[in-house]
Amino acid sequence: MQYYSATTPLPPYIPFPRFLLDIPLNDTDRLVYTFILSRIHLSQSNGWVDKEGRVFCRYTIQELMADIGKSKSTIVSAFSDLEKQGLLVRHREGSWNANKLYIRIPIINTTDDRQTKPPMARKSTPNNKNKKLNYTYQGDSL
Repeated sequence: MQYYSATTPLPPYIPFPRFLLDIPLNDTDRLVYTFILSRIHLSQSNGWVDKEGRVFCRYTIQELMADIGKSKSTIVSAFSDLEKQGLLVRHREGSWNANKLYIRIPIINTTDDRQTKPPMARKSTPNNKNKKLNYTYQGDSL
């Protein structure tokens, strides 16, 4: 272990969108979303785009289980929670192919105080999975 210094290179990381803090999800749901988002970024750079211009990835439940160390039922539950919040769309492609996964990102109002206040200054959102927030999403659903 060493202290982070002016010359320390940034260690490998995955992106964590701040809007996930404002959506009623549990930590595993957020972790699954960030891993899929990281895979989507790779797909974007490799040109994995459908005919509507939407970037997709293929990430099996087994791969996610290995990558984040969670059980199959936990991953399946996270997929369901993300779909309920409108953040994930799965498109089935035959019985032998992995599903195409599409990530949806809410359009956040730039006049909202979430953009100007630090996370600790905001009101916390209750962790209520049955409550669906009214976010606006770009593009049509599949």
